[in-house]
Amino acid sequence: MIWREDQYDVDVIDPTAQTITNKVKCNSTQLMLKLTLVYGFNKKEERKELWEYLATTGGTMKDPWIVLGDFNSILHLEDRIGENKVSYAEIEELQKCIDACKMMEMAGSGCKYTWNDNQNSYQIFSKIDWCFINGEWLDEMPTCGVKFLPERVSDHSLIHVKMQGLQRGRKAFRYCNVRSKHHSFETVIRRAWDAQIQGYSMYGVVQKLKKLKYMLRELHREFQ
Repeated sequence: MIWREDQYDVDVIDPTAQTITNKVKCNSTQLMLKLTLVYGFNKKEERKELWEYLATTGGTMKDPWIVLGDFNSILHLEDRIGENKVSYAEIEELQKCIDACKMMEMAGSGCKYTWNDNQNSYQIFSKIDWCFINGEWLDEMPTCGVKFLPERVSDHSLIHVKMQGLQRGRKAFRYCNVRSKHHSFETVIRRAWDAQIQGYSMYGVVQKLKKLKYMLRELHREFQ
């Protein structure tokens, strides 16, 4: 991990065999966040400790939290090419872990596949490096993104989290009981919750909540 010491204070608070969790302070905004770096073991049974640690940590996390690194696991059926067809069993554990942590993929760009086996005759390409964030991170830093850079010395892509121009997000959403008295209230709730969102379940919930917040803000203006 590389960072600018004049911009961020970083302290290791919880190292394990497959993770290093850090407390990070952004000096320009005084924003505190948590950062967990991941290097997942190769064997499926060995990664169970990783999933358990992340699920437990996510269950009590109140700060903006970002988790990134080599998970040694794919998340979607299309995350590997050049080998046998991906089975649901291969993606189930990571998907369940992310749901338990209440996290989502950070908006990103760059390389679709982040690792390959460098075999000249028949290469395998996989997406096994990830960057996830929780809802608190999205509230505080909605414009941050990640870019997966082409591999260099390593056979993995570099993960570049773009923190330039870091600012606190919009003022926290507050629900007002008076909105429930509006004649369109139930219709608005139903429209937001019935929206078709592609992706795993926690991502869908977050996107629906974001849509609902915007619609309720618009509804509230009619009372003013």
